Amino acid sequence: MDFKKLTTQAKDQAKGFQDKAKVELDRRGGTEGLKAGAKNVADAAKGGGSVSDKAKAAAAAAKTAAKPR
Repeated sequence: MDFKKLTTQAKDQAKGFQDKAKVELDRRGGTEGLKAGAKNVADAAKGGGSVSDKAKAAAAAAKTAAKPR
């Protein structure tokens, strides 16, 4: 088994994931958008209704929470 090759492949994959995460974060409004989205999800989860209703509201808020630039 070539551990050096595996290490290089793992580093390349990690770099690819990091690049994709940065692009997605920028697309969704950067760190400020992320903070606003997290607050919206938390507020939805703390709202009234059953646990199922809260989960549905939090899921909807997570999908629409961040504002693109």
